[in-house]
Amino acid sequence: MKQTKLPIYLMLLAALSASSCSNEDTPDTPYNPSNDPDAVELGITAGVALTKSAINEGTDDTNFKSIAVYAVGASTSYGTTNNYALYTKSGSWTNTGTDKIYLTNETATIYGYHPAYKPETDGAMTSATTPPLKLSSTVTESSTIPVTVFPGTPGSKDANNTIPTTDNSSGTTILSAPGEVDYMWAEDAESNGKQATASNGKVASSPDASVALKMKHAMAMVSFRIYNDGTYANTSKLTKIVLKNKSNTALSQGTAPVMAIKDGAITPGVEKTVTFTRFIGDGYTLKKQGGSGLTGTDAAKDASSKFSILVLPHNGAKNTIQVEFTIDNTVYAVDLAATSDAVNWAKGTNTLYTAKLSGKDLTLSSVTVEGWGNGATTGELPVN
Repeated sequence: MKQTKLPIYLMLLAALSASSCSNEDTPDTPYNPSNDPDAVELGITAGVALTKSAINEGTDDTNFKSIAVYAVGASTSYGTTNNYALYTKSGSWTNTGTDKIYLTNETATIYGYHPAYKPETDGAMTSATTPPLKLSSTVTESSTIPVTVFPGTPGSKDANNTIPTTDNSSGTTILSAPGEVDYMWAEDAESNGKQATASNGKVASSPDASVALKMKHAMAMVSFRIYNDGTYANTSKLTKIVLKNKSNTALSQGTAPVMAIKDGAITPGVEKTVTFTRFIGDGYTLKKQGGSGLTGTDAAKDASSKFSILVLPHNGAKNTIQVEFTIDNTVYAVDLAATSDAVNWAKGTNTLYTAKLSGKDLTLSSVTVEGWGNGATTGELPVN
């Protein structure tokens, strides 16, 4: 903060007052930026690290609603009255709320997360802007926020648990239910693995008042691509996908899971079994090998849409998890593997399971793991 010189008699009075209260604890005075002419409001730019949001369409950021940003420093200038702000997407990214972060001479470490608002009681992405998902205690690098998964209602099709059927075979769009909550944390866009820092920029060699944030995914994505190998003669309309435990609680939503704001690490708590139910638009007719324009060896597979579900990161046995595809009103249940090999659904990764429907049965034909955002990209999401 800016230093102000005091007249001698005021300095003496202050000294006498301090000595008379030497045995008492004096509380810290909350920082008031209006009293500090050097204070500068924090400005940010931000983008999704891998160019896509899992929420609805990947290149459309309309559901990437808000991010919460915190400033952490050693002194009281970044106390509870000056450490929190919301940046909201409305055309461009702005902070129009009453909560502001004013930077002082002191360097602050900047943390951020998405979403800024609490999900609905069923775990779905909130449609409102209240209440905020705000940290209530003193913020440190060890702070966490609660996270959820979105199971979807098993027997009831609704707007939140229905995945659209738009073609995404090229990888430019992620097809997931609108109710999915894509938890993210922020790091310095210019220094991988480190937090951004900021100050008012008025001290030599200190950071300036604007930071570039990179939002990174904390959840894991599981995707399914199903095609007709040409030997299945019926309509082959896919209407529902269910991802569930076959045994144990390998697929879990956890009891009170939390995400670290520093690095997105999720602590699941006590395992609690979960079943994910997703309906597929008005039904998706599987691509058929040998059909119109699909004469190449892998033409039908490559032209098929991929339907995705967000889950907590998981490392465990694949043969304890099962997926059910409802095709032409028939349920096909498939283990993710027939062995006890371990699966690693790491944060920020997309595991794609390809299933082949034939005249006899449905089988998994391949499994690939990649980062979100492989394929065509459109650059980072701007936050101005």
